[in-house]
Amino acid sequence: MGTRVVRNALTLVASVTLLVGGAAAFGPPAQAGSGTPTFATYAAPAALPNSNNAGEPSVGVNWSSGAVMYQAYTSTYKVSFNDAAVPATAAWSNVTPTSSVFNIDPILATDSSTGRTWAGGLAGSCSVMSYTNNDGGAWTQMTNTCSGTVDHETIGAGPWHGAAPLGSTYQRATYYCAQLSQDACSTSGNGGLTFGPPTPVMGACISLHGHVKVSADGTAYLPNNNCGNVGGGFSTNNGSNWNSYTIAGAPSAARGFDPSVATTPDNTLYEAWAGAGNFHPMVARSTSHGASWDRMTDLASTVSPPVVASTFQAATAGDNGRVAVAWLGTQVGSGIPFDNGYHGVWNLYVSFTYDGGLTWQTIQASADPVQRGCIWDGGGSNVCRNLLDFMDAQVTKDGRVVVAYADGCIGACAGSGGTEAQSTSAYATIARQSTGKGLFAAYDTGPTTPSAPVLMAVPGNGQATLTWTTPADGGAAITGYNVYRSTASGGETLYRSLGAVTTFTDTGLTNGTTYYYKVAAVNSVGVGALSNEASAMPVGGANQAPTACFSHAETNLTTNVNGGCSSDPDGTVSAWSWNWGDGSAAGSGSSASHTYAAAGTYTVTLTVTDNGGATGSTGQSVTVTSGGDPDPSTPNLTNGVGRQSTSAPTSGSWQYFKIQVPTGKSQLVVRLTSSQSCGLLGCNPDLDLYVRNGAKPTTSAFDGSSTSSTSTETVTINNPAAAYWYVGVYVYSGSSALNYTITATYS
Repeated sequence: MGTRVVRNALTLVASVTLLVGGAAAFGPPAQAGSGTPTFATYAAPAALPNSNNAGEPSVGVNWSSGAVMYQAYTSTYKVSFNDAAVPATAAWSNVTPTSSVFNIDPILATDSSTGRTWAGGLAGSCSVMSYTNNDGGAWTQMTNTCSGTVDHETIGAGPWHGAAPLGSTYQRATYYCAQLSQDACSTSGNGGLTFGPPTPVMGACISLHGHVKVSADGTAYLPNNNCGNVGGGFSTNNGSNWNSYTIAGAPSAARGFDPSVATTPDNTLYEAWAGAGNFHPMVARSTSHGASWDRMTDLASTVSPPVVASTFQAATAGDNGRVAVAWLGTQVGSGIPFDNGYHGVWNLYVSFTYDGGLTWQTIQASADPVQRGCIWDGGGSNVCRNLLDFMDAQVTKDGRVVVAYADGCIGACAGSGGTEAQSTSAYATIARQSTGKGLFAAYDTGPTTPSAPVLMAVPGNGQATLTWTTPADGGAAITGYNVYRSTASGGETLYRSLGAVTTFTDTGLTNGTTYYYKVAAVNSVGVGALSNEASAMPVGGANQAPTACFSHAETNLTTNVNGGCSSDPDGTVSAWSWNWGDGSAAGSGSSASHTYAAAGTYTVTLTVTDNGGATGSTGQSVTVTSGGDPDPSTPNLTNGVGRQSTSAPTSGSWQYFKIQVPTGKSQLVVRLTSSQSCGLLGCNPDLDLYVRNGAKPTTSAFDGSSTSSTSTETVTINNPAAAYWYVGVYVYSGSSALNYTITATYS
């Protein structure tokens, strides 16, 4: 979990229960059903302590009582759901154990089959934790919750591997793991009251790990991004020894957060992670306890348009072949998503497979963004650090997926005009599956009619354009939509039956008359629920001109332009024409490229035409160069991709790199990172970082430098010129070589 930033003052909270939202009779849960899953989100009541200080939450589900247990910072909540309504209603209560109020790194786990929940967090070299067998009604404080390491702890339980060890008094094995460069785990034979000596995870795995999980045959797994490849630790003898595994073809990412694992009753292991370099959501499976892997899948394209980055993977499983992976993803943004200056719009997604990973479908579970901007991964108090290091996912007894996450974008931030500056929250939130096919086949139901779409209507000249969302299909494919219309609110009758489309333009209308509409989806079962009512009053008037807009980027003598940002207030842009400013033939299309005959500055003019024939134009200056690498002997860096190297064991020595920054970039960030651990006498070696435009830097000639007493350095250049920028790594002191990563990112 890294270094935690405490945003609120430490408050002592008594172990009391506060029922929020009134009491409710919670009868047998309604079945999740069949068809495409849907989710409802539930924010904690503001009256609960730390409701808006809930970074890196954990979640557990008691299958006996149905209670959902939620941990973030020093607070533990119990959430009860009433499935008499769809979506369900929720009642939150504060059940924090008194011993947890001092923890600095929160963690919780529930053994679903027994109902025991462990909650608490780090308090120095060990954790202060308690367990409950009645959803927080009473707590027992645990002792010596230690693994010999002091950060990013996790706790979990599952079957013993074979017979329980001699002297065990609890029917399940309980594992506690943490890290400090090396990962280590301890095992409890009495349900967490006390733990045995720590055992290090052997092999290549180091540093931050994910949540420990236990399969049906008693194999314990500890996922880790830093095993040479993505992989993790595992134990097949109840924690007496821990070894490690790796996933071939899954290189470790230089930046980001923990992977996550889940297992099915046949002991198949699934692991989810963010891919190296592109940060796409990845998942693979192993039927050999991690020895070999197959069905590796990039989930980015299961969303339309595809996501460009993901993080906070959290996996959970039900029956054989049924797995869900929750993750945060953004469909916009370029560069490193964990750096300041990244302009992401992050939503919560849940990907499902019902056939063991052969196929996947992904659902957007959040109704509005959960974060704007970056998601910081470097510790400290960065403005993007509000969500901290992870989220969590579990499954209910009837197969619903439950995700605990911190919502970083609430209030005005969640609206269409929300800004990155407003995305500073960390609000305790649960996304819970309301309908659709779940992870346990015993609770599947037959198909039903579709749910209600959400309808919007936009007036035009003598027409109205309707658009609507695709609703849950009820378990049978949607074959069409019915459109209902009236000139009186509430009086809509069937007007048109359409195919499986989500837009319709109603023409031949009378300007000045208000028309009212509803739509309903149709499948093989019948006509689904009616949408909300939407109205439009067509108006006449002259066609308004479109607005031309474009972006550009240059490589040597070539400019690449994109006019996709052009718009039309009362129609659509239908044509793009590009004047390159050098007398050559015009280009066409929303995006285009052109290579000039000579270096220089040219004016590119874009003229757009709308569907009514009106035009709009705009121009920008572009500068192209003759190109060519001015210094082939100096290695080139690729934007946003880390390059590994090793310093010389000699003070005063240099290593140089360079990166070509194109025009129009507002920032260049260069980072030097390593896994170096420094002793009391300092770091050996101590590496410094220098950056210079057009020439190799020296200790006296540079445009930016970072010279701390460690070998972790960052240099930021604002508004960098379009040129080759040189990066120098300088050995300030020391006699040892050091493996390091240098990353340069322009945006």
